[in-house]
Amino acid sequence: MPAAHVYDDALDRLVEQGHGDAAWRAFEASANADASAPEIAIAEWIDQKPVTLAALRGQVVLLDFWATWCGPCQVTMPKLKTLHERYKDKGLMVIGLTQLYGRVRNAPLTPGEEIGYLRAFKKEQHLPYGFAVAADEANDARYGVRNLPTTFLIDRKGRIRFIAVGVNELNDQTLDKAIKQLLAEQ
Repeated sequence: MPAAHVYDDALDRLVEQGHGDAAWRAFEASANADASAPEIAIAEWIDQKPVTLAALRGQVVLLDFWATWCGPCQVTMPKLKTLHERYKDKGLMVIGLTQLYGRVRNAPLTPGEEIGYLRAFKKEQHLPYGFAVAADEANDARYGVRNLPTTFLIDRKGRIRFIAVGVNELNDQTLDKAIKQLLAEQ
C-alpha cells in the first residue's frame, strides 16, 4: 500500500529527528506528576474477576480502550497479548476496556447478546487478558478518550504515566520501554 509506505517513512524520520526521545522525556517527567487514574465503572467482566484500579495498586496496569468495530484496535491486540504474556508474572495487568454499543455490524443487540458476542470475539482472537465492559461512555469521558485505541499505562501508585493514542511503531517502542521502567520501580 503506497499510503502505508509514506506513513512508515514519515514515522522513521520523526524517530531520527529525536521525537521518540521527546516522548520518553515526557514519560520520565510523569514520575513527578500526581495524575491519579480515575476509577473505571464496569458493567461486566469477561475472563477476569471484578477488580478496581484501587485494588490493583502495587501492580502496573495497562488499560486499553478499544471497540470491536475499530480496525486499528484489532491491530494492537496481538501486541497487547505479547505484552501480557511477557510481563504478567512481573507485575503487569492488561485490561481491555470497551463498552456496550448496542449493535454489531449495524445489527442491534441486547446487552446480553453483545456480552456474548464479546466473549466469542475474545475467544476467536485468543486473547489471554481480561475484558472490562462498560455500560456507556462514562469511562471515556473520565479519561478524555476521543479516539480508539487509546492506551493508558498506570504505575504501581495508581498514577497515569503514559498515554498512547492510535497505532504506530513509536508508541509501541515507548510503551514497551515504559512498561520495563515501571516494573523496575518499587
